Amino acid sequence: MKNFTIKLKLQVIVFLSIFIIAVIISSQSILTMEKLSEEKIESYRAEAYKNKELELKNYISVVEKSIESFYNRTSPEKIQKEVEKQLSNEITFIFSIINSIYQSNKDTLSEYEIKEKIKQVINDTRYANNGYFWINDMNTKMVLHPLSSKLNGKDVSNIKDTNNKYIFKEMVNALKSKDEAIVKYFWKEPQFKNAQAKISYVKLFKPFNWVIGTGTYLNDVTTHLQKEALTTIENMKYGKDGY
Repeated sequence: MKNFTIKLKLQVIVFLSIFIIAVIISSQSILTMEKLSEEKIESYRAEAYKNKELELKNYISVVEKSIESFYNRTSPEKIQKEVEKQLSNEITFIFSIINSIYQSNKDTLSEYEIKEKIKQVINDTRYANNGYFWINDMNTKMVLHPLSSKLNGKDVSNIKDTNNKYIFKEMVNALKSKDEAIVKYFWKEPQFKNAQAKISYVKLFKPFNWVIGTGTYLNDVTTHLQKEALTTIENMKYGKDGY
């Protein structure tokens, strides 16, 4: 440095000063950028978590509303309406078959033969898990019961429920003024601890004066709705593996 001119020394000092300042500014810029990046990443992370929480909350809300819609259908009034509609559909279905049998054979077969054909259909027809049909006449005699053959041919006018309601008398009396009717009663089956509410739908088959009926327990409908709700939830998927 001793041999440097004053001008050169000043230039060196200026250059070193500029270099040092540049290094300081660069270091501060890098630190600032790193800090901003970390803050930005943290902000993105927080936003991502918030969005995911909202998304999951929405999915839970959808499931909750689905379950609620099934639950709302389990009120006694709504279950009864649902049962009545279901039983009405089943009666309509079986009547379409037996009416067809009657109409296509009434001119070629004897009454006895037509009755046997219809009884065979009633005996063999099932729906849902344990749905079936039976036939009694307007004198409260059991014509055909597919699950209790010991009743066939017997007077069932004295059969009553746990509240002393004469079930078959009630059905016959209801059909004296109209072609179809709903009869509600309580019945105890071996699988139940207590008597359960049951609804039967009966309709008069006029050619033979037969009462054709079917029924179901109200708690069967609740169980069915619970299974439907679980199946609905089981099938709700989102993303790759969301459930």
